[in-house]
Amino acid sequence: MTRRPTTSISTTKAATLASVSPITAVTPNSLQSPNTGDETCVENLLRRLPALAGDEFRFAALTRRPDLVPEHVEPVEVRARFQELRMLIGVPRALGRFGPAIAHFQHSLPPRWRGPMVVTVHDLSFERTATAMGRRDRAIFKVVVPWSVGRARHVIAVSERTKRDLVELYKVPEERITVT
Repeated sequence: MTRRPTTSISTTKAATLASVSPITAVTPNSLQSPNTGDETCVENLLRRLPALAGDEFRFAALTRRPDLVPEHVEPVEVRARFQELRMLIGVPRALGRFGPAIAHFQHSLPPRWRGPMVVTVHDLSFERTATAMGRRDRAIFKVVVPWSVGRARHVIAVSERTKRDLVELYKVPEERITVT
């Protein structure tokens, strides 16, 4: 990926972002992670969506690592020592500065942002298998993921199995889920 200087969003940058065309904000938390399904999903979204959308949309990535954001996506640095604080304070503040047409998240939505949002759910293994992740993360996911799925305008599932789990465990209507 192209390396870029680290910058935080300013009022001027936010105004510029908002003035051109509808923006889709993507939160690539996993860009700094080792190769995982989450990282691969976000990397592909950030690389392919701008090319598919042409000039119709602009894309911004809210991230801790602007240097990892590919070309044609506006990097917006959102710093926080802890992910929970980042989602509670930093992400809603950044989104509020440029008001995207829609914001995309993986697994969880920021509780203090009221704009339109889409959430991608990779799987619900933490609901079915106690050893799928650590106790603390599992407890957080068991609260945050169903709440986020209920709040999202639309849910993206990465498999038919995940869609079935969303319908069965969270009672999400099938028409609110798209399998990619």
